[in-house]
Amino acid sequence: MASEKEQERKKNLQETVNPELQEQKTIISRIRERQGLLISFLGLALFGFIVSSAVNSLDIFFDRSVNVGEVLGKKISYEELNKKYQEYLNNQSQNGPIDDQTRDMVLNQAWETILMDRIYANQSEPLGLNVSGEEIYNMFVGDNPNPIVMQLFTNYGQKPWDVNEVKKTLDAAKTNPQIENFLRNLEDYLFRNRLQEKFNNMFTSSAFVSKAEAKRKYIEDNTKYNIEYLAVNFASVPDSQVVVTDNDYSNYYNEHKEQFKQEYPEATIKYVMFPKIPSAKDTAYVYKEILRAKEEWTTLVKDDSAYAASKSDLPIDNTFKSIGQLDFVTKNYVGNAKNDSIIGPFLDGNFYKIIKVAEIKNDTLPAYKIKHIFIGFKGDTLQAQKKANEIKAKVNKDNFAMLAAENSEDQQTKFMSGELGWISRGQYGNDFDKALKNVPVGTIVGPIQSNQGFHIVEVVEKDSRLMRILVIAKEIFASSETEKQIERQALEFAAAAINSENFEKIAIQKGFDMRISQPLNPNTQQIAGLQGGKEIARWALTGKKGDLSGVKVTDNAYVVAYIKDKVEEGYKPLSEIKEQIKPRVINQAKAKIILQKMQGFSGADFESLKSKYGTGAFVSKADEISVANPIIPGIGNDPIVLGKVIGMKENTVTNKPVIGLTGIYMIKVTKVNPPQTIDDQTIKNQQTTLLNTRKNQLMGKINPALKNYAKVRDFRYKYQF
Repeated sequence: MASEKEQERKKNLQETVNPELQEQKTIISRIRERQGLLISFLGLALFGFIVSSAVNSLDIFFDRSVNVGEVLGKKISYEELNKKYQEYLNNQSQNGPIDDQTRDMVLNQAWETILMDRIYANQSEPLGLNVSGEEIYNMFVGDNPNPIVMQLFTNYGQKPWDVNEVKKTLDAAKTNPQIENFLRNLEDYLFRNRLQEKFNNMFTSSAFVSKAEAKRKYIEDNTKYNIEYLAVNFASVPDSQVVVTDNDYSNYYNEHKEQFKQEYPEATIKYVMFPKIPSAKDTAYVYKEILRAKEEWTTLVKDDSAYAASKSDLPIDNTFKSIGQLDFVTKNYVGNAKNDSIIGPFLDGNFYKIIKVAEIKNDTLPAYKIKHIFIGFKGDTLQAQKKANEIKAKVNKDNFAMLAAENSEDQQTKFMSGELGWISRGQYGNDFDKALKNVPVGTIVGPIQSNQGFHIVEVVEKDSRLMRILVIAKEIFASSETEKQIERQALEFAAAAINSENFEKIAIQKGFDMRISQPLNPNTQQIAGLQGGKEIARWALTGKKGDLSGVKVTDNAYVVAYIKDKVEEGYKPLSEIKEQIKPRVINQAKAKIILQKMQGFSGADFESLKSKYGTGAFVSKADEISVANPIIPGIGNDPIVLGKVIGMKENTVTNKPVIGLTGIYMIKVTKVNPPQTIDDQTIKNQQTTLLNTRKNQLMGKINPALKNYAKVRDFRYKYQF
């Protein structure tokens, strides 16, 4: 056998003798590189076509003539879907295997392509919409090439656009099947994308926003209301005082029936999981391994990076980081560690870790650990700055925590003494970093303006170190011996649980962790507590109520389950959703009781009405309510109440009680603050914003509407797809 060097020599000689072959291989190399970029670019796009995998087939043990779906009244066969699926999977098999999540994504792309091919053909042909070969060609070499083509042939902006290179690639495709296949897929994508664009443009071009509408919307969004209100919450009426009849449930169900329409079957399971938890013996083994690695690293190793990469179960990060950029656990362990120090072992989740501080150098700008009191712009920069200045004038170390709790608009830190922790460079903008550059520890400075608002800052610590920290992580996992013991326990339970009643009885007796799932449907990928639940969901959807599963295996557990409930397509029966709607039906009954007590209430003397009502009523007020600020203190986010408020004028009172989401209210608008005079530019900006929003809304509705029109039915879950 020739040596590797000899094979390389022959390869170079062959390419020197045959320049045309060398040019084609250079093109193929570039195409291969760009295929990966194309995958990233298309992502989950509707007509994504180029995805890689080493998976060669998805064989299933049943008749391939079965139908996995319907669209426009016509069947979609297993064979058709599988062919498209395999086409996508195998397109770039040289990139290696893909995980289950990506495989599911590819399957959904294949499914969507088949659906939308048929739907758009059905819709576009009568309208005369098409994409010509000349259009496609011009997307490659015309005056305005398609952005995707430009990105691929400029290596995403890293080299100049050269139409001659594109033409060379198109010519090479005539004699090179690999290039031809790549370009065919790309053209296929461009055709579909352009056809969809033409169809969508018919709708979006009809969108229009007048200046009058833009002005009205601006005023509506920015008008602020001050209100007083009398409230009686539903919770003030004890459930024991409410009598709910079957007729009440039926009336609610019939009034809201469309909310309970079931497009796909649903199943709910009860399950016992037997987690693949490492034993004490497994943990001790991994601890011994990490100790051995530490000893070798301390005494024998010369190349730190190579050793860490060879020993760690997680990828290593060999870059320099400030202390503010380190993860929470590592940050706590490095502290004042010196160069070449090795720290650990310590436990971090499911890993034993050791850390080596491989190199330390000084940064030009320190990292800071700070406390802050934050005042956001909220559309009025001057007012925010004024408030920040007032706080700065009275803040000190002793009252910082109190003033943060009273004034800070950072909800995550205001009740934690304003402690923000270590911040990264650029996190709040360059001006923020410059303002802190020479500030001593313990100093309070500000207001400092960031891109979000104003900050009064106390510098708690600062650290100029940049550290290159290597981490060896060893995962603690269940050994095959441990897994066999866990599997045996699951098998014993499955054998004893001969029906659903027995299942629950034994699970309770044994103290097993019995859970109930969320409603499972054909799109379910995960079940609570389980890493991967798609196969269990498929079993539940194809079974019947009461069925037992035997032992199912997921990535992190053995599972035994039974089907608790099963709902087929169509409207869920009242019996299935009775518990779900119970709180709403009870609230309707409570509303009748409250309204009866409020009968005859009128006027704005809410204190008198409160006394007249008695226990459960209260009076409150709220200022500066608006569409942009819809949360009403004491009421919450209630669109019914908000809608009533913004339809009222100043010094007016509701003529009857308003039934909201959580209570009943009488409302007085005490003040209306309309926005300041609006100039033409503001109206123009509002008009543009509304128009873009309207177009985006239309775009988002077109495909769902087409699918609804086409009566799409998806049976993939029945056939291991």
